[in-house]
Amino acid sequence: MQILATKAVLEGSEINVLHKESDTWIIISKSEFDRDEKYDEDEIFVIDEEYLYERIPNLRGKLDQADQTTINVDYTTGEINVNPKHFHFGIPTHSAKAVRQANAGFSFFYYFYNVRSRYKSVALIILGLLVAARFIGWFFYIPLAIYVAFKVLELLKTRDIYYSGALVPAIVIDAESNKIAAYTDLTQGFGSYPIIRVRVYPLPKKYRINGTRIPIAGGYYNTEDYSHWNYYEPNPIPTGIKDEQIINEKLSAISTIEWVTLKNEIKKFDGIPEEGYYPIQIEDSDWKDIDLEAIDWVNLKP
Repeated sequence: MQILATKAVLEGSEINVLHKESDTWIIISKSEFDRDEKYDEDEIFVIDEEYLYERIPNLRGKLDQADQTTINVDYTTGEINVNPKHFHFGIPTHSAKAVRQANAGFSFFYYFYNVRSRYKSVALIILGLLVAARFIGWFFYIPLAIYVAFKVLELLKTRDIYYSGALVPAIVIDAESNKIAAYTDLTQGFGSYPIIRVRVYPLPKKYRINGTRIPIAGGYYNTEDYSHWNYYEPNPIPTGIKDEQIINEKLSAISTIEWVTLKNEIKKFDGIPEEGYYPIQIEDSDWKDIDLEAIDWVNLKP
């Protein structure tokens, strides 16, 4: 195994990203990552493993990873997040790799059991197309095949998010309707766009208690030309897997400051909020430079 570092890293800049290719780790500084700088291959230097451990002791024992693994270092929380590359089966999301992946796994049967109410309409549509194909004409098999294929890809996309989506915190705010509030940042790597995302999502009975903490596997998308993600899909990890040990590990992997921020922001709501996107910390983030009232998908707190 070889370790290469940029000149900025050797000059003392904070280490932000380690990426492994062909049994070689490439280390990039935070300043280079934030500015999306392309490093010069003539200014890449071989370093000793012990030098790296002197800089970041918590990396010891974490470098024995497969190729295409990325390790993200968060100096604010002290987190070392190991993010392997996962194979995606479903509808593509985006090319960005989560700084802290969920890596939770996924059980199709357990997920179906928890979200079965969502598939009633799907089953009726399939049944209707089958009846139409049988008694009206074979050409109804065409939309049936397209619809089934789309739904399968959609399910596989959800599975992908449970592996490579971003791990973030959520709290149950209305147990009766399965409504959760998740805290994340819609940044694409530049700027800060923190939000509270309120969404209704089926939960196992054990978690349908107001105030219950839920680890989330989230997916980010852009449907329009924004400098940040404008669609965020939070998927409760307990809905997709039954393993309590993994769920508790994911809860512990989320920093205390994130849980505290989420709880404080929930307290600011007047009652139970509607589903939607609620920008927070507006004056201390890049939201302040945007006319939020002109964005139709944004919800503003009263």
